[in-house]
Amino acid sequence: MGAIELKDKLIQIINNTSDEKYLKVLFDFAKHTNTSDDAIVAYTIDGTPLTREQYIANNEEAVASFKKGDFKTTSQLREKFGV
Repeated sequence: MGAIELKDKLIQIINNTSDEKYLKVLFDFAKHTNTSDDAIVAYTIDGTPLTREQYIANNEEAVASFKKGDFKTTSQLREKFGV
């Protein structure tokens, strides 16, 4: 389903409901995700949410660590895990 179809479906859902609480939840969600600097853009392996700023910082840290040679080769990982 493309963007146009999704928009049409959302409009239909919104137009066909009179549940004010539901509409407020949708509104708050849309408002928060479109304008918030602290919106969640990713999650860590353990489920911790990351903002865009945290995500970029984590990636920069990983690149710096790699450049310092702080990594394992596939051979080292295979040996460690007995594969």
